[in-house]
Amino acid sequence: MNASIRPARPDDRNEVVDLLHTHMSAKIPRERWALLFDYPWRPADAPDCGRVLQEGGRIVGYLGATYVDRTLDGRVERICNMSSWYLLRPYRGQGHGRAMVLDLTANPDLTYTDLTATPQVDAMLRAHAGFAILDRQRWILRGKDRAADVDLRDIAPAIIPLSHHAGMRNVRFVQAFTPSGSCIFAVHVKRKGEGLAYHQLLHADRPEILAGQAEAIAAALLPEPAAVLAIDCRLVPDRPVGAAVEDIAQPRLYKSRTLRPAQIDNLYNEVLLLDQKLP
Repeated sequence: MNASIRPARPDDRNEVVDLLHTHMSAKIPRERWALLFDYPWRPADAPDCGRVLQEGGRIVGYLGATYVDRTLDGRVERICNMSSWYLLRPYRGQGHGRAMVLDLTANPDLTYTDLTATPQVDAMLRAHAGFAILDRQRWILRGKDRAADVDLRDIAPAIIPLSHHAGMRNVRFVQAFTPSGSCIFAVHVKRKGEGLAYHQLLHADRPEILAGQAEAIAAALLPEPAAVLAIDCRLVPDRPVGAAVEDIAQPRLYKSRTLRPAQIDNLYNEVLLLDQKLP
């Protein structure tokens, strides 16, 4: 076999969608897979759409990459989220997958994330590609049968970053008015396990208020007993009152020379594009 790696281009979309839908998961509709190439937050000068492994003009492997530019601490930081890594079986075990990752993540000026790495991918990224743990635990808060001393209002996301996610399925945008002040946050709502509805925090504009008022916010937010508010530990400065701790099944990973874990939230990832669940 004489396979080679190159950047994925927008005109690779149809062939990559066929590869992923046919071989990786037919449960994900083709139009969802196509969003990896055309997503709301894609910078106009995004360098590529990931990496493809090609042989004889045929794409036999793909590693997805979605890019976003975020203003953090007064600087514009480009973040690349990796996902949807698939090789046809005859091309596995030959180093192609690792080579694709190393080629994609070679730019030291970018921050890279993988929020859904399997144990095998986790081991490879940390051992060979310079990735580290972004988060491995989250705070869990359950609703309480009492009146909450906060007022929650669902809002339409009007400005970046939340406006990138307007209209996305199962994403809720909320403004909380609390005794400590107001904060705006976004949660992704999905059922896991035995029907437990996780309200997974994606982003909060004032994490310190969310942390201090999380118990009351959960009481007002959660619509049923079989629901929890889940907050990755890095996303708030302190343990919320009343919170239990839970291990994240697949730890979130990152590689960055410029950003701290607390600066990297869960807003930009393939889970939202593909309508999946964050581990």
